[in-house]
Amino acid sequence: MVAMIDFEKLIDEKVMENKPLDNDFNDKRFHPSSAGFCERQIFLRKTGLTTFDRYVRGSMLSGTILHKWLQSHIEDKGKVEAEIKTEFADKKINPYGVYFKGYADFIADSVCYDFKSTANIKFNANGVKEFHKDQLLVYMDGIKAKKGVIVYIDKRDLSARQFEIMPDNERIKSIFAKVSRVYEAYAKYKKSKDKK
Repeated sequence: MVAMIDFEKLIDEKVMENKPLDNDFNDKRFHPSSAGFCERQIFLRKTGLTTFDRYVRGSMLSGTILHKWLQSHIEDKGKVEAEIKTEFADKKINPYGVYFKGYADFIADSVCYDFKSTANIKFNANGVKEFHKDQLLVYMDGIKAKKGVIVYIDKRDLSARQFEIMPDNERIKSIFAKVSRVYEAYAKYKKSKDKK
């Protein structure tokens, strides 16, 4: 008798083994993808009090696969998976020295690109999601980009839409002020946890 592979089980196991950025335990480091979240979401992610379920992990993995496919076709045109680190120097805004560190999808000619897979590109017909814009602005700040481009790619048929984003120093300032407040709450939480 030929043993059949249980692909439903295999895929479920592999999806759950995939390690998305559930948590970020480096005290002062924040991932750019959290830049557009509210303070509560950033805090929960930072402390490990939130995790991603099977559906979210599967969606993230399919987006990663799509990213890698697209990047394989453009790697000769610029830098793929460019490491970015940025910190706001003003101690009034960033008193704890928090910083963002992550990988931009693609950089070419001082333009930073961020790819976003979506289940339905028509959902983005009216423009960019604000939390996606914040993530791209962090990447742009890290390389002092002249502009950025968010590229939405439909998972169903690979159609795409793109939107240009210009640098916004005031918005970067408010993002760093927000994560500084989160860091302050996180440090108190960690201290109380360490006492136990």
